[in-house]
Amino acid sequence: MRLATWNLNAPFTSAESRLSQWNWLATTVDADVAVLTEAQLPEQGLPAGWSAVHRDGGIDTRRKWGTIIAARNGYELRDITNGVTGRRGFNLSHSRPGAVTVTDVQRNGKLLVTVIGVYALTTDSLGRKTGNGYASLLEILSDLQPLFESDRRKRLVLAGDLNLWPTDLPKEIYRGFFDAVLETEKSRWEPGYCCVCEPDTKCGHLWTHWNRSAPNKIQNLDYIFISKKLYLRLGAVTGGRRDFPDSDKWSDHAPVVADLRV
Repeated sequence: MRLATWNLNAPFTSAESRLSQWNWLATTVDADVAVLTEAQLPEQGLPAGWSAVHRDGGIDTRRKWGTIIAARNGYELRDITNGVTGRRGFNLSHSRPGAVTVTDVQRNGKLLVTVIGVYALTTDSLGRKTGNGYASLLEILSDLQPLFESDRRKRLVLAGDLNLWPTDLPKEIYRGFFDAVLETEKSRWEPGYCCVCEPDTKCGHLWTHWNRSAPNKIQNLDYIFISKKLYLRLGAVTGGRRDFPDSDKWSDHAPVVADLRV
């Protein structure tokens, strides 16, 4: 299964280009399952072959975009954003509704993984700017605790735009998760001007976001985290501007992609 996360930059993307973004996701990224942040569905509807789960209306009345989990190629989605019923069920409530989407990914009726799509907002609950996604991410992780304690904890993927540099990620996210980018960094080591590394040192971070004020500085803001059992099934991890140099046609972010043997 090829799983990707990509920030579509919907607030600054024309409605006409959204369908092209999805086509590029299918043909160039070749994703089977995708976590799409700052995203909106194309006005024409989903392209043929895709299914999707998200909160209709976005994050709030002002921000119509949200977090979408989409799938194709025979992978099926079951929306469990608010939890599941039954003897081993659990409830999920969200401090940041619309920013978090949770789905089971199934094939031929078999549960393969549970995917959590996250956008860590850079505002507090009153809408005031916080500078990064740290406080928002802590709230989201706290809200997801019933899922982390459930039977699904062994096959979890948490992916999205966390609005945090690698050195600023809270320690709480490493409880039960491996950072797929970090775990494969040596396969990408090369000198680079990175947001957290010294100039000319070897760096394996992915250039997932570019800023007009620092156009040549590598900024790694988008991540895929996987639980321990899935770590043993992790294949190649690719992404950023190096692997997707034409991604700047569609967004100010580039995808991160992980191949999982499930």
